[in-house]
Amino acid sequence: MRQWSAALLVALIAVPSSVQAEGMIEEVCGDCAAPYGSAGPMARDKVTLHQVALAAHNEERRRWKVPPLRWDDRLSADAAAYAQRLSRSGILRHSSDNRQGENLWMGTRGAYGFHHMMNDFLAEKRYYVARAVPAISTTGRWEDVGHYSQMIWRTTTAVGCALASNRYYDFLVCRYDPAGNVWGVRADEGDTEVSLSMNHMP
Repeated sequence: MRQWSAALLVALIAVPSSVQAEGMIEEVCGDCAAPYGSAGPMARDKVTLHQVALAAHNEERRRWKVPPLRWDDRLSADAAAYAQRLSRSGILRHSSDNRQGENLWMGTRGAYGFHHMMNDFLAEKRYYVARAVPAISTTGRWEDVGHYSQMIWRTTTAVGCALASNRYYDFLVCRYDPAGNVWGVRADEGDTEVSLSMNHMP
């Protein structure tokens, strides 16, 4: 009998959800031959979140010819502190701290590997349109591609991620500096002069 587990993602203020079979490898976009890495939960035993997250981000950024991200321990520490808060509350919602970009993910405890978490962010590529925010999704909702656009945002230079768990769920938090998803700007172009970011919207 196949066991099913639920995973939720939050891009800024969006809460799309998906249900995936435990251990299954999902295709992340229509023009990709295969998803990034293995999606199985056992992947956690072989690699670190640092390795998987940074590789997933930079592999996709290479496709867009934007500079690679570096891992930032300060961002990772901030992400860890907030992931702990989420695990205590059991509610997936964005931080009120607007200094950093933020991608969130939540899934059944132990059911998903780090690669699967990154693949859920990357899966939004199928809806992504390279235009200025907010007109960046074929669905008409920028929130449906907000994780992906943050991952490839040209002027973002650093990322740090962390995972925390409660009895039932894993909570992944990735923090970015500078924040992406800036209103009126394309992800592959970026603009450090524009300060109104969707990450800062109420």
